[in-house]
Amino acid sequence: MAIEYLIHRECPVKEALPIGNIVTRIKLMTSARAIMQHPPQEGASEEEMRATPFIYVLYGPDGEERSTRFTVGQALDLGDELARLGKGCKKCPIAGTGPFRCYGSISYPISASAEQWLCSLCTAAIEKGGTNASVVERIPRIGLTGAAFEAMRKEGRGTYFESREAATATIRQNMFTRETITSSQLLELFFGTSPLEGRHIMLLLILAGADPTGEPPDANHSLPPPPEDNDSRVGEFIEFFERLSSAFLLDVSVGVDY
Repeated sequence: MAIEYLIHRECPVKEALPIGNIVTRIKLMTSARAIMQHPPQEGASEEEMRATPFIYVLYGPDGEERSTRFTVGQALDLGDELARLGKGCKKCPIAGTGPFRCYGSISYPISASAEQWLCSLCTAAIEKGGTNASVVERIPRIGLTGAAFEAMRKEGRGTYFESREAATATIRQNMFTRETITSSQLLELFFGTSPLEGRHIMLLLILAGADPTGEPPDANHSLPPPPEDNDSRVGEFIEFFERLSSAFLLDVSVGVDY
């Protein structure tokens, strides 16, 4: 389970295999490799592991489920075909170096340090001032509550979030009042609308520290440093912002699903 995003850029690779099939094969390959690393039976041979069956659940456009049975070997073979197709991604202008950079994900559970890092984006934007600060200061006034992510936090019991409480950032404070933003509100801002398009993408990049006068307002070198523990979830969020910069430059939308 993960937050998933897709940059809607047409290319020869997607003409060869529809993006839905590409994403399904990526997930199948990931599942198969996980089984190979943690075999259900200790001491199982490679042949036995490749014969291990597992169930993959596909979700249709209306949310309907369809379960399909695969063996690890079948999934790995599909992954090999995907790897050959992915060679066509080498010249893709989307940020990154690997194949299929138009698709990305942020795995659950989201760690406490990742939520704190997201809030540090707001703190850094306030300190930067100007347009960066004004974007952050507008968030409480646009009706974001973070309710959907708070429901996932409470009902998921650790499935979606490591921490029971959202992280917070103070964006305005005086002698009598203090205004804060929560990481749940930020997640709603990033992923609660699909697709992400032009102006919305630009505002997210500015929040992340981009120079709004840049062409495009690239956040790649402006993000706060990740925590010292090298939290993989923070790395996934950083990758998300890097690819948002590419989407803005290419003037394409980004579909999201959490």
